[in-house]
Amino acid sequence: MIVSDKRTKVHRLRDGSLVAWAGAVQDAELLLRAMRKTSHAPHPKLQDISALHLRIDGSLWEYEGEAWVKQDPGYYATGSGSP
Repeated sequence: MIVSDKRTKVHRLRDGSLVAWAGAVQDAELLLRAMRKTSHAPHPKLQDISALHLRIDGSLWEYEGEAWVKQDPGYYATGSGSP
């Protein structure tokens, strides 16, 4: 089986905010489905995902499977290669 690595990893939500992800495709799909319903509600607990949510107020939030955590402003990276 060949699995393409060409996936859209940055998505704009209805409220204008951006969400980006790294990790398992199935976890990303579950998170995106939940966020498309409401971007500020609790989301499902997931095993293999790291995501960033850049909200329209300029705040940056990180998700690693259980809860969104607000990050300090500035440059930020997520995924298997981030420290």
